[in-house]
Amino acid sequence: EEIVLIEENDTVFDILVEAAKKHSIQLDYSGTSDTVYLSGINYIYEFDFGDLSGWLYKVNGETASVGCDRYILSDGDNIEWLYSCEMGNDLN
Repeated sequence: EEIVLIEENDTVFDILVEAAKKHSIQLDYSGTSDTVYLSGINYIYEFDFGDLSGWLYKVNGETASVGCDRYILSDGDNIEWLYSCEMGNDLN
């Protein structure tokens, strides 16, 4: 488990980028900090394992309903990045 200090207004995406840099993990995304689309982490990409596969994240065990660049974190939040082969249905 990685512990990262969260600053005011940090998003899930901000923390992902920080952790990826710290651990030399490859990220592939497009867009700007206002609209980010994440397609790959550590050379594992959306659609690598079928038409319904891709990355999703949870905060405190709950699947988020907004993009990772829009989810503002609070102190103590726990972020999980998961790869799903069935749009998340295989992770429940």
